[in-house]
This record gives sequence, C-alpha cells and structure tokens, in this order.
Amino acid sequence: MPIAITEDLKARIAPCPIELTQPPVEALAMYCAWSLAYMDQTPADNMWVPVGRVGPMVVLGHPSPESAAPPKFPLWAFGLTRISLESHKVLSVLTADRLCSPDVQEYEFDSAQIRLPNEKHGIEGTRQLVQTLARFPGAKADQLAIEAILGSGVTEPTQLLEALPAGWREAILSIQHDCPLLDLTSFSVPPGVAELMPESFATEHQLIPIVFEGETLYAAGPNTAYGSQPKSIQSAWKTVRTGTAANARLALILCPASARSVITKRAAKQAIVPTTVNRGVIQAAVAVVAKMTIKQKDLAKIRIDAQNISDTTLLQLACLRAIAAGASDLHIDSSAGMGSMRIRQHGTMRYLDSGRFKLDRLAALIQLLRVYIDANGGDLQPVDGKFTLRLDDKYFDVRVSILPAGDAAISGQGFAVLRFLPKDGGVKSLNDLMLEKEELQILLATMGKPDGIVLVTGPTGSGKTTTLNAMLKHLATGGLDPSNKEPQKIITIEDPVEYTIDGVQQISVTKHVPFARALKVFLRQDPDVILVGEIRDLETATTAIEAARTGHLVFSTLHTNGAVETIARLLGMGIPAHELDGSLLTLIAQRLVPRLCPNCKIHRTPDDQDKAIFARAEITAPTSIFEPNHDGCPQCHNGIRGLLPIFEIVKFNRRLRRAVIQKASESEIQDICKQEGFRPLSYHTLVKAAAGIISITEAARLTSGWD
Repeated sequence: MPIAITEDLKARIAPCPIELTQPPVEALAMYCAWSLAYMDQTPADNMWVPVGRVGPMVVLGHPSPESAAPPKFPLWAFGLTRISLESHKVLSVLTADRLCSPDVQEYEFDSAQIRLPNEKHGIEGTRQLVQTLARFPGAKADQLAIEAILGSGVTEPTQLLEALPAGWREAILSIQHDCPLLDLTSFSVPPGVAELMPESFATEHQLIPIVFEGETLYAAGPNTAYGSQPKSIQSAWKTVRTGTAANARLALILCPASARSVITKRAAKQAIVPTTVNRGVIQAAVAVVAKMTIKQKDLAKIRIDAQNISDTTLLQLACLRAIAAGASDLHIDSSAGMGSMRIRQHGTMRYLDSGRFKLDRLAALIQLLRVYIDANGGDLQPVDGKFTLRLDDKYFDVRVSILPAGDAAISGQGFAVLRFLPKDGGVKSLNDLMLEKEELQILLATMGKPDGIVLVTGPTGSGKTTTLNAMLKHLATGGLDPSNKEPQKIITIEDPVEYTIDGVQQISVTKHVPFARALKVFLRQDPDVILVGEIRDLETATTAIEAARTGHLVFSTLHTNGAVETIARLLGMGIPAHELDGSLLTLIAQRLVPRLCPNCKIHRTPDDQDKAIFARAEITAPTSIFEPNHDGCPQCHNGIRGLLPIFEIVKFNRRLRRAVIQKASESEIQDICKQEGFRPLSYHTLVKAAAGIISITEAARLTSGWD
C-alpha cells in the first residue's frame, strides 16, 4: 500500500524549485532499486523523481509534493523537494526509461528490513537509524566505516553523529527532527533572500538563507542541529526578524557542508550578495569564490602587506600567491608583535613578500578560515577542515589546520597551516616517481607478493602518501598484468583521504575509529591489500603485522630517519623479533629534494671539497657539477623546477631475517644491508647530483644531515 504523506512528511518537503535536465546518475540507480523492490508502478506523469543524493538517502522531487500521490516505498527514507513542472516532465520520462532498462538492478537489498524505529532519538534510536540506513541501496561503499563506528563503543548520540561519513549525519537529523533534506547543488538562491536575515544571526547560527515563501524563511542549517538546537534557533529568530521577514517563521534545511559551499559559490557568480569587507558566513564564503577570478599574471600587482586591502582579500591573495609560487603549505601565525605569513616552497620556508602584516588582523584571518571550513567548537578548540579555490582554470583543495593561541579566549587569535592539493593532479603512477630501474624492479616484485608488510618512512612532507598511492593505483589497475580484469580488493584507512583511487575502498580515520580499530574491521571484509595510513602505536603495529602474517599485503608509513632504522623502531615499540621475521617484506625511506631546472641550471668544475664529498660516498666525481640559476627562467622558480623523490630501499631477505632473530645491533644490520647492495639516501642523493639533476650544494647539505 502507498505510504500516506503525513504532516511530519509535509514538514520535510523543501520548497526549493530545483531545475534539472538530467537525473543524477547515482541517485537514479538508487531510486530504481527502491522502485523495483517495492514493485512501484506510479505513472510517469505523477512519479516522484530523483534529483540528488545526501549520504545514503535519495532526494526526490515533484511539482506538487503536498498533494502528490505517494509511491509504495516509504517516503520517510528520502529527502523531498519541489521541482519545476518543466524539470519534472523531462526527469520523469528519463526515470521511466531507466526503470525499463534491463540493467537497472545495480543495488539489491531486502526491503522487508527497511523500518523506521519507534524511537528515533537517544543513542539506541540513533544506532537503529544508522543500521537501517546502512541497508539502503547505495550505502555499501560506507559499510566499512559504519561497522567500525557502531563497534567503537560510542555512547553519546552527538559523538555517533559526528563520526558518520559525509551526508549521513544530515540524513539522520532530517528524520529525527522532521527537517527538509537537500544537497542544493542544483539550486540557485533567488535575489534578495540573503538580506532577509541579519548578518550577525547568520554568523552565530551558521545559516545560509536560501528561499522565502509563504511567510517562511528557509535557511541551510548547521550540520550540528541535534537535540533541541533547531527549536532554540527558531526561538532566537523571533527576536531579530525585521523588515519583509518581520513576521516570517524560520525553517531549517539540512544539507552537507559541500553543498553549502556550492550555494555560496553560485551566489557569488550571480552577484546576489555583496562580497566586500564583511566576515559574515554568507559574505565570507562568497568572497572565496569572488576572488577566484584573479589571474596568475595579476597576483604580483598586490602585496600582502598592503594596508588598503580587506582581511578577506588578504587571505585570498595569500592563498593564490602561495599556489602560484608552487608552495605546498602556507603558514599564518605571529612573531615579534606582527602577523606572519610564510610558505613552504620546494621543501624550504620563506616569507611571502615582507611576510608581515598588522597583528590585529590575525584574529580576523583565523575566523575567516573557520568560516571557510565550516568549523564548529569555538576559538579554544583545534580544528581541521578544507575548502576549494581556483587559480586561473585550476582547482585546489585547501586543507586547513588551526590551533588556538594561548590567549585565544581574549584575542581570538591562533595559528593556521594551509596545505594545497591540486584537484586535477590525481594519483601519480609509478613512472611519475622517477625511480631507478633497480628500485622499480624491487617495488614491482614486492607488489607481486600475496602477503607481508611494506613500510614507507620519512618526515612529514617527504612524499610517503604519493608513493603509497602510486603503488595502490598500480595494483588497482591490474598490477603486474594490465590485462587482468579482476584486480585485487584494496581497502584503506587514512588521515585524511587526500586523493580518491578508482577501485579502492577508502575511509578516513576519526577519533571514534582510530587506525587499529578500523584495521580489525577491515580484516572481516576479505581484502587482498590493506593500506593503514600510519603506524602510530603498538596496537596498530601489532594488528598490521598480524594481518600481514595471515595472508594480506599491508602498506603503511612510519616516522623514522631511514629504512634500516625502521627495524629498531618496531622492535622498540614492543614487536617480537619472530613476528618481524615472518611479516616484513620491503622497507622504503624517502625524501623530497629540489630539482634543478634543466633549462637554466649553471655548471661549474668541482673543487677539492666537492670531490671529497663524492669520494666519501665512493662515487667518482663528475667533470661538471651544477647549481641553480637564482634569476630563474620562464620555466622555473629561482632555478628550481619542482621536487624530486630520493629513495633508499631494503629488501627484507633471509639473511636480514636471521640477523633480526639473533638480535643483531643496528650497525650490524647496516653492514649486512650494505653487503647485500643497499645504498643509503646520501648515496642516491649524490648520484643525482653527479648526474646534474640536483644541486651539489643541496646534496652536500642533505647528505651531511643524513650521515
């Protein structure tokens, strides 16, 4: 029997006239699974049609949602919105055609298990809702994370909601509080709506006004709208509403943070709201996009220490200047009574322009960053998040980490580090790593093993994640046999997931699902290959090694100075020597070094000091060595063209295993490795210098530290 549209369901219908000409592919496939499972045969001219997806839930649209004939499947399990009649005519035909296609059953599920719990609130009701949504079509990709979260022993509903994958929290809250649910990526805010809500109120409650209809102002609400918060926000609204909205009620629409960002970007392009000076939620978020139109050639025209630019412009400019300079990170902090901006460029730190700005601007910049990443928790809490910006036609994810200053409660100041990740950079291949022939052969042989553990070591920013992702990409695309149409099952847990790899199941670590717990869950998923982002403690190390000893190929990272030192580090953590003997495969240490621009590098004849450096490494000194041209050329920056990875690789062979079992010292293990052909990072660095790929000065500086 059809499910009646109750008053609760009516409260969850969003009055946002979505305009679409194609149903979203994933949402359409999920919708078809529901229709087939419930044998729904609603005529095309009256059917609800898929217009979006939020986590495990499909968003359905209808031109007359309040009076529409309901389908047979339960509408409480969907987001509901109004769409234009023109969009419905197109989408209903396309959806009906898809339902008649022979390949529609992309998702299979037991509809008999889809029941709304009697009690929706509290920890038990919330857990039951999560378990119910986990049975929905399309939720399979999140099942690893959900199982780990439910098994983590969380006892508070708020903690459970915070740990859920993207979109799940909003889906749960929409059911619990009868709030509309939308992804908003296909919606444009009508002109004038933003001005109906006072900026201070929008900032305080993290609201984005999106539509005003029938004396009701609908706003994209905060993602933390649990408990009594929606009602408290609505009560507070009554004390600040003025003008056209003086008698309007406030209704919240739940949507993911990514969709909130889309709304503000679209508003900026349409010049719906002002984009100057203001630090309110709408204005600040819009300003991010409004300044994205800056071209690289224009960046040098403004200095970050200019006094006549707004805080918003200062932050945008610093990000764009950093990206244009090829920086990996931007550091915003203070020193000597001034605000400070530095970038990490080709591995070294330098100031942007003078690197200084007035200290009283620091708090404003930190607050802007909190707005951009949709951060909650107040000025006294460390927060992480990300936003997206554009330079010319390239898009970048900006990962943000903010720490509060010691007097943050008074000053609002803090320290921020922004890391820039090109969205179109994708995952590098093994060829992109510029491995030597012998190094590549070792890695290929390692990836051909059915089990064992591979550890990549090095400091933060040394390229460990890039190397691991290249190896996983190789395995996910068929491995040693590119014609292999059935590649291995690969699962990862990372902190966070930086790049998505096709064919790999990836989840991010949370405070409720740490590496060790996720790894234990992974082992029940019958994987072939497992990536654990980092081994941080004995529990994670023990679980990873146990996985390697029981038929899994495990990849992970560890913070040590070199490959050989990794053995001592694991033993020092408490791993028994016999377990290392039966699990370790390959140890890789790496660094990133500045690569000379081949177009303008400067050569000179090596002097006695240079020759002595090569002699100590038992390398024949070349007749010419090279240094960067600090004036640079159009193809580089100050004579440097990017960073080059340097590797040292240890194959854990029978002789090494015997030495570990016999508790040989680190120096004895070093000698064995050397006899087996191992060469340290310092050696490989000088080989690159002899070949003119990196500077001899840089090589000498680095090798001196490594030796």
